[in-house]
Amino acid sequence: MKIVFFDKIKKFFDEKKTICVIGGLILFGIFLYFQVRDDNMIENEPLVQQNANQKKTNSDNKQHSSHSSKFITCDISGAINKSGVYTLKSGSRLNDLIKKAGGLRSDAQLRAINRARILKDQDQIYIPDKTEKVADTAAEANNVNSDDKQDKININTATAQELQKLSGIGQKRAEQIIECRERIGGFKSIDDLKQVSGIGVKTIEKLKPHLVL
Repeated sequence: MKIVFFDKIKKFFDEKKTICVIGGLILFGIFLYFQVRDDNMIENEPLVQQNANQKKTNSDNKQHSSHSSKFITCDISGAINKSGVYTLKSGSRLNDLIKKAGGLRSDAQLRAINRARILKDQDQIYIPDKTEKVADTAAEANNVNSDDKQDKININTATAQELQKLSGIGQKRAEQIIECRERIGGFKSIDDLKQVSGIGVKTIEKLKPHLVL
């Protein structure tokens, strides 16, 4: 009886050999597919996480750069009611800073300052009193008659058009400077310009007299 049963099984596999082989190959292929897919998912997890972290860092840098370009921080002292460091909107004038610092003292020497002057980030303003000589104090500290400082370009806030006013800086290079500025979250020093492709030490030294932070 057992012999007959095994003979039937053998006969079945002999007749269906091709189908069994194909079925086995299909099952093996399915198994291999899922195995390779799982391995790839495990290998790609660190890369996916790294890309996500990089995107977050770039986003944070852009937000920081955007915030920095909208505000400036200046120091004011001398014949002012509340000397100190104040943060104002970009494009603010000296008169705005004076108001924020509580106004001028009664002994402030008005002819020594230009209240319509547009402020730049990190400006240090000194208001002399009437007993001081303007030539020795405020005229020097505020650079009231100095076109040189007014003409300097702030590389952390300048537009591409403003950057193109610099010698040797065209539209493409100006756009590269802005892209680098946004990527690193703002320049910490003028020497950071070396991170911009095509700008070397000699170019930076040539541009330094015309730049501020």
